[in-house]
Amino acid sequence: MLRVSTATECQFNTIIVPHIPCIRHYAASLTRNRADADDLLQDTLLRACLKLHLWRADTNMAGWLTVMMRRIFLTHYRRGARGKPEMVPIEDKDIAVDARQEKLIELREIQARWTALPKDHREVLRMVAIEGESYDEVAGRLRLPLGTLRSRLHRAREALRSAGFH
Repeated sequence: MLRVSTATECQFNTIIVPHIPCIRHYAASLTRNRADADDLLQDTLLRACLKLHLWRADTNMAGWLTVMMRRIFLTHYRRGARGKPEMVPIEDKDIAVDARQEKLIELREIQARWTALPKDHREVLRMVAIEGESYDEVAGRLRLPLGTLRSRLHRAREALRSAGFH
């Protein structure tokens, strides 16, 4: 915790405190946001307290505080705006996010299982499950009886299910 001597505190109260309304207004004009303006004012007052021994009595205190505030603003607030966290209400965001690594592993497992299927099973499964063709259309295109098509489709799906895919 920062400790300030009684003499510094007395100087601060008599020299700096009267200028707070003026520099608060300046902070608001720089940040255009009340919360950021309060933070900037606090940072400026802290730095002024720490650097009060550097201030010369024959200079303008309001000018000294204004220059200090502007430098703090340029250093921390304008440059840091890119890295500043954005506050977003939680109801505006979807919380559940699919884990990419798990999906990638699952896709690789499906691909390995898919290539292990017999060609005629892959073909039937692709046409019905992926391309969305009807059983009758596929049976007609492949010149298969409808029962054979359904049997191949069932065996192909069971082979994928046995690997844990639905």
